[in-house]
Amino acid sequence: MSGHIDRKLIQSVSKEMSGDIPLTFVAHGVQTNPENIVTGDLFVPLKGEMFDGHQLIEAAVENGAAASLWRISEPVPKTLDRTFPLFFVEDPERAVEEMAEQYLFDIDPTRVAVTGDYTRHLTRTVLAGMLKKNYRVYLPEETLGEPLPFFSSVLSMPDDTDVILFDVPSRTDDIVRSASELIIPQLAVLCCHRDQHEADIAGHAVHIEAGMKKTGTVFVDRNRWQDVDWQTDLVEYGEDSDSLFYPEQVREEDGRVLFSIKGIMFLDFSLPWLMKDHIMSVLAALGPAIHLGMGAESVAQGVSELTMEDFDFETCHSKDGTVVLVDHGRGLKSGLKYSLGMLKHMHHFDRRVLIVDEGFQSNPLKEKIIHEVFADELRDPITDLITIGEKAFWIRSALNNAGITLNGGHYQTHHEAMPELTELLKDEALVLYRGLNSVLMTEMIKEWNNE
Repeated sequence: MSGHIDRKLIQSVSKEMSGDIPLTFVAHGVQTNPENIVTGDLFVPLKGEMFDGHQLIEAAVENGAAASLWRISEPVPKTLDRTFPLFFVEDPERAVEEMAEQYLFDIDPTRVAVTGDYTRHLTRTVLAGMLKKNYRVYLPEETLGEPLPFFSSVLSMPDDTDVILFDVPSRTDDIVRSASELIIPQLAVLCCHRDQHEADIAGHAVHIEAGMKKTGTVFVDRNRWQDVDWQTDLVEYGEDSDSLFYPEQVREEDGRVLFSIKGIMFLDFSLPWLMKDHIMSVLAALGPAIHLGMGAESVAQGVSELTMEDFDFETCHSKDGTVVLVDHGRGLKSGLKYSLGMLKHMHHFDRRVLIVDEGFQSNPLKEKIIHEVFADELRDPITDLITIGEKAFWIRSALNNAGITLNGGHYQTHHEAMPELTELLKDEALVLYRGLNSVLMTEMIKEWNNE
């Protein structure tokens, strides 16, 4: 999926142009970092006290940039190919904002903001599954309330989008409030797992109303946000009969968890059996889907088609009952809290094990951040931690400093860890592997099952 940033749109914010720019010119997204450019992107050179993106234009061209904005006061390097398209503007950052606002106005998708703890990722996935029968849905990256990344994500939206589902982490009041004022959501969904120990998340999430109009609608867990004085329309979901949507008749059959929902007659909803503890994400998504005109049968079918891969986990099962989740997708993009939240709250296991190696995080983390994330998140019901490699040892060191003790050892190589990993497969445990050697893990399970 990609945007459709045509010549007319870019020209509307430009003072002049140079290079070979056909009338049919289209860029598919915008990037400020040449290293992140995908072929066909528009490069946006930013300038600050300690850096100047204009000096990186040749790297942007080499990586596939289709064109570049250019601050009109900056000289163009003589080494740049004269045929390369340049759009001269007063301020590249402001130009991106103006283009995004016009692009969003022209496409006019329904704007839905999903905020809360890590379960917002699940709710967005479920809601997208519900809507895909009737709508074209776009899911941008996290919106942290910073204007440029927000406008960049908007310009990467396909021009036939019907519904855009924004991801707003409720880390602080300011993040949620700023994100809402940028998005101006028509619908907002608030999510938080019932066992979430960070009480502040609920307090931060209410600020999603900041940018909403009075005609907007907020969908909330009744047990989490029942005392808030909402200024917009309110729809409550939850686990009790006072909620508009609540689950009934929960049971497991043929590797799925089945349940009905109050008010929707003669229909079963279905999730992968490991997701039994995340039925609330279906309830959270149900209100917006119905609000957008989806029929009950289409909604139930959309949910029933979801697999663990849709939640970015590959699952492997040992013959003795251990389930290994290989985290190689969303977890690396959306952070460790998603991975660890899923490990803690996925179905019912007495033993829950995290295995991490050198590739546990896509970007290098400072020890302080590792300490904050792992020491805070690696707690009951997680029982074991197995670390492999030097960087993974930082996690164990951070836990030791915090006085937290978990079962499991540290190893320099995967080969050294094999005896303990093999013992895990004999147990009925839930194991989350986060790293870059997933092939080894899956092959090890296959070999064990064939013994």
